[in-house]
Amino acid sequence: MVCQVKQLLVQAGLPRLLCGSVMAHELMHAWLRMAGVVGLELQVEEGLCQLMACLWLDRQHELLQGVSGGGGRGWGMQGTGRGGDVAG
Repeated sequence: MVCQVKQLLVQAGLPRLLCGSVMAHELMHAWLRMAGVVGLELQVEEGLCQLMACLWLDRQHELLQGVSGGGGRGWGMQGTGRGGDVAG
């Protein structure tokens, strides 16, 4: 059964990175419901949601490295001549 997600509640006052990672995690739960994904084991669903939170945090780190001139390679796409386009 496909459902609609109308709200995502997040506690006020969280630091930006914690808030963003919580939102990424919860939005993955919402996406799974809206996409009609059912029957996943709880550990699998939570693992997917945690993965999304980690990917969001990795992207924030990548952006910070780019801004600070740290030369971070992020997801291994910089310097490959592909301009970060995963589709290639």
